[in-house]
Amino acid sequence: MIFKIFESEEIISGISEWASIESPTYNANSVNKMMDVAESFMSGIGADIVRTPGSGGYGDALQASLRFEHNSESKGILILGHLDTVHLEGTISKELPIRREGDKLFGPGVFDMKGGMYMACNVVKQILKVKDGLSLPVSFLFIPDEEIGSPSTRHLIEEVAQSYKYVLVPEPARPGKLITGRHSFLRYILHVYGKPAHAGVATGIGRSAISVMAKIIEQIESYSDITKEITYRVGNINGGNFVNVIPTECHAEVLCVAPNKKL
Repeated sequence: MIFKIFESEEIISGISEWASIESPTYNANSVNKMMDVAESFMSGIGADIVRTPGSGGYGDALQASLRFEHNSESKGILILGHLDTVHLEGTISKELPIRREGDKLFGPGVFDMKGGMYMACNVVKQILKVKDGLSLPVSFLFIPDEEIGSPSTRHLIEEVAQSYKYVLVPEPARPGKLITGRHSFLRYILHVYGKPAHAGVATGIGRSAISVMAKIIEQIESYSDITKEITYRVGNINGGNFVNVIPTECHAEVLCVAPNKKL
């Protein structure tokens, strides 16, 4: 059976190697180092490479295509995924190293989603070792900015996906499960502006932007309804310049997630 061509240790080693290359979304150079590795892998199995330079300060996008002479269809399978991660650089060398415990592998990107993309790449590589080709054309699209909503590549994803019969996103699911869709989400940036004054002596004169933002955050997060899988979360906040001055500005980012757009 064809499944015997897959070696667990090789897959674990490959995922560990990819995960050890830190690639936080906001560091284009680091993301591109990961893209270099993926490009080398795909070139090594005969894929045609198209690399789209990054824009907006984000990393490059990488498309790797495999076509075979006996294919009867022009449309094939697109394997879509991202190689950027959430964690900041230095995380692997400190609190979250890549490590293996028994039959489990831990570390940033192992699950979301370098692991899934590496396994998909490895599947194609191993099949091509025992077969002359695949029954359908197969392409991979590696995205650099999915963790923040793909602001620089959404148009590319939509354009490329139209050319394929099937699109697979190999982001791992829970044990025994298959993911067939994703929740809807919205991101908001909140701005609050106050009135300056000395924080120690001018009690009642200034207006603190941070104090007002704190009340707004509490109200926004109260809209969450866990029973309906609806969440409102503020994950980033900054404001003020000096501890002795009532802050005149405060900014926060809100992530809203729901099972569908109607909710």
